[in-house]
Amino acid sequence: LLANRHRQKGLTARDVALGEGCSYLSLDYTAHGESGGKSTDFTIGQGIEDTLDVIQETIPNIPLIIIGNSVGGWIGLWVAERLKQTVGFIGLAPAPDITGWVWDKMLPDVAKVALEQGKTLGPSEETYGFCFTKQLFEDGKKHFMLNRSIEFSGPVRILWGDQDDRIEKSRITAIKDRLTSGDVAITLIKGADHHLSRKSDLKMLADVLKTMIKDRQR
Repeated sequence: LLANRHRQKGLTARDVALGEGCSYLSLDYTAHGESGGKSTDFTIGQGIEDTLDVIQETIPNIPLIIIGNSVGGWIGLWVAERLKQTVGFIGLAPAPDITGWVWDKMLPDVAKVALEQGKTLGPSEETYGFCFTKQLFEDGKKHFMLNRSIEFSGPVRILWGDQDDRIEKSRITAIKDRLTSGDVAITLIKGADHHLSRKSDLKMLADVLKTMIKDRQR
């Protein structure tokens, strides 16, 4: 399962899955990628429920390796907790609680006032392609994960670039510390940014996924 809107990473995961004889399901968030809906309607909670609905309607009993990129990593960790069929998680610069960071460290006061008044910001380059609404930030608070244990015991692999300007290293290590799993590994990729879209980054994803599948099949 790949819950993100970056096509090349999706194709990489698909090729590995099919090459190893596994099924593959790719999801875009509401109003992102090829999914429909209004950008103002997207929230983390909506992304979680949409993902759970699709899985439970299409592949309710198949063991899952969830791959989540950025906000998809936040959504994916929630899904991994809630679905017992999840046997592994791969996070690509996962961004749990990122709405809190955006609110506290990125948004100027004038933007916060506008949002509190019900105005919408973006989607734009400044909002990282998302539509900022009061609902997005209020819902984000309800789904924070780094203030509690993340109840997933399966293997976890996290890929993070040392040139990532959105996800701080402390957030990545906090994910490790909050996970109940004893099988967590973080790979720091030199020169990679938040998108992890270079050929070498995609090869790293392919290698990690292939290893996780083979370990599961043993």
